[in-house]
Amino acid sequence: MIRKTVETPIRILLVDDEPRNLMVLESILDSPDYDLTKVQSAHEALMALIAGDFALLVLDIEMPGMNGWELAQLIKERKKTKHIPIIFLTAHYAEDEHIIQGYTAGAVDYLTKPVNPAILRSKVGVFVDLCRKAALEETNRALQKEIAERQQAEEALQEKTVALENAAEGISRIDAGGWYVTVNQAYAALCSYQPQEMIGMKWQCTVLPADQQKLMVAYEKMLTDDKAEVEVRGVRKDTSVFHQQLVLVKTNDRERHFTGHFCFMRDITERKQAEEQIKTSLHEKEVLLKEIHHRVKNNMQVICSLLNLQLGYVRDPVALALFRESESRIRSMAMIHEKLYQNESLARVDFSEYLSSLSSLLFATYVANPAAVRLETHLDPVFLDLDTAVPLGLIVNELVSNSLKYAYPEGRSGLVQLTLRAGPENQYTLSVRDQGVGLPAGFDVNETETLGLHLVNILSAQLGVTLSVESNGQGTIFEVASKTKLKTGKVA
Repeated sequence: MIRKTVETPIRILLVDDEPRNLMVLESILDSPDYDLTKVQSAHEALMALIAGDFALLVLDIEMPGMNGWELAQLIKERKKTKHIPIIFLTAHYAEDEHIIQGYTAGAVDYLTKPVNPAILRSKVGVFVDLCRKAALEETNRALQKEIAERQQAEEALQEKTVALENAAEGISRIDAGGWYVTVNQAYAALCSYQPQEMIGMKWQCTVLPADQQKLMVAYEKMLTDDKAEVEVRGVRKDTSVFHQQLVLVKTNDRERHFTGHFCFMRDITERKQAEEQIKTSLHEKEVLLKEIHHRVKNNMQVICSLLNLQLGYVRDPVALALFRESESRIRSMAMIHEKLYQNESLARVDFSEYLSSLSSLLFATYVANPAAVRLETHLDPVFLDLDTAVPLGLIVNELVSNSLKYAYPEGRSGLVQLTLRAGPENQYTLSVRDQGVGLPAGFDVNETETLGLHLVNILSAQLGVTLSVESNGQGTIFEVASKTKLKTGKVA
């Protein structure tokens, strides 16, 4: 069975200033294959050509105003209309020179009035057939191009599908409703499914219900930023749980309408287990270190208690003072370990808090009349590690206890100031100042014979700090200043 193709009528523009002539042309060319437009002037013809497309122009030469030749020249100058065939009609210009002029103006044919209907229909039919063939060829070219583009797109899609299926990483595509559209083998295997089983499943079904809120937060972020990452716990077909790392990438069509997203999945269960093992191990070590610091502190407290008991049997004042000084030094070290096991961080101790506690203990130990001697502290927030805090604590213990014991003899009153200042680039200055009687004339801190100041010298050298002393009748200042960066960290 042969199907007859219904073709669109060919548009033809008829131009003549005489209405009677237009009626004649219309009657001659009356056919369902033609869509005839009639105008009576060159101006109307130009307006019609601007408004629509025509396959053929039948044009009278002799018209008032702009004649047919002038109109044809304008038509051929316009890019849109220069290829339109023109058949000239004339009743007066039949000589060869006029015919040549018509062809020069762009005519494809030249007929004289009165028009022979058969010849006009024949010539129009020829140009209409040419127009249809040209349109058909253009349609075929467009169709071939579309077919080629579609084939290329299908080949590209096939390549992407093969790449998707063979990818080692789990990849799936989810539509705007949250349903799996495509799932590669790796993705399905991670969830213990076959790929075809997952098509049409809800995306959230492969995530543990407790983590689905976390998943949706990442989904909302993807909608805003086009991409998001999240770590959640997944659920396999057999209900076993594993850890997933998901990367969500939004997809859009050509008009930028949201069509869904890609989901790239990795199994990070082993990594998570390793992290948990590390956390457990670190926690165990922290507990152990805290216990060690606690035991060290307790042992030092036992030593202090033994020394304190021994004091009850000592009658020699010099020996009594030595016992008390030894007890004070041990207690200053015990306090460091106490601060460490009470602290969240086992690597650093809050040294300003430590100095506040130590100075209060020394004040209670060596000042018999709190109304006469006062202790002031000015401490910047500073954290020190154990290797720095212990020797620096012993230095403070010696300097503060010396000022409290010797700066104000015979009931004199005054003030002892302990100051810790943080400088630039983690450098710090520690000073102990009093307004007492001062040091003996000719005193040299580097040549002292007392154990306490000898310890201060040794510990200062160990820390790499500078020790300086100023003393006169107005009091004494001991200052310890770091020359290089100490193992410290200033608290923001």
